Amino acid sequence: MNIPAPVLDSMQRTLRSYEASARDYDAIVADHPPPEIEDALRRMVACMPAGGSVLEVGSGTGRDADFVESLGVIVRRTDATQAFLDLQAERGKQGALLNVVTDPLGGPFDAILAMAVLIHVDRAQIAPVLRKVFDALAPGGVFLAGHAHRRGRDQRRLPDRVLGPGPVRRAARGGRAATGLGAAVDRPRGRALGQLPGLPSARMKTTYTPR
Repeated sequence: MNIPAPVLDSMQRTLRSYEASARDYDAIVADHPPPEIEDALRRMVACMPAGGSVLEVGSGTGRDADFVESLGVIVRRTDATQAFLDLQAERGKQGALLNVVTDPLGGPFDAILAMAVLIHVDRAQIAPVLRKVFDALAPGGVFLAGHAHRRGRDQRRLPDRVLGPGPVRRAARGGRAATGLGAAVDRPRGRALGQLPGLPSARMKTTYTPR
């Protein structure tokens, strides 16, 4: 993948910031995901075979992975920040260093999870990243992406939707859907699962498309 030097420089600045602040970040993160995130994670697991495998991109503190593992599936924890992996290792959780932009994702996985990750990906790299997500999914696999929603001074992570490989593949082809934050985030389509409490402008939607 040919990535322009300014994009790489910006990405490295972000990673250096996380390396420096990972322990402070860990200190303020709740031990459990908030209810709306737990609900999205349950829906993701419900689409998977029993004991299936999840690739988590950007595990951070690992709290989402802890919850997903409690639902009976296997999580491959990864992050582009070594400091986060070290924090998880301190409590017995092993993860691998992986940059979703520059590294292969491996697979196949029954699901791929990326909470608050695509917001750090340069707009021009969204389509190639989604292409890698599609290639790393097993037939019938699903992709759950989330982003930060800001209303005034309040910022919360929101699950956007669970996507089957079909929509991911279409987004990866480029075009209008991939020019924003990515079709998996900015332009959800499909059946609305309902408004998230207290956030009238935020919807969580789902699309299931077999590979």
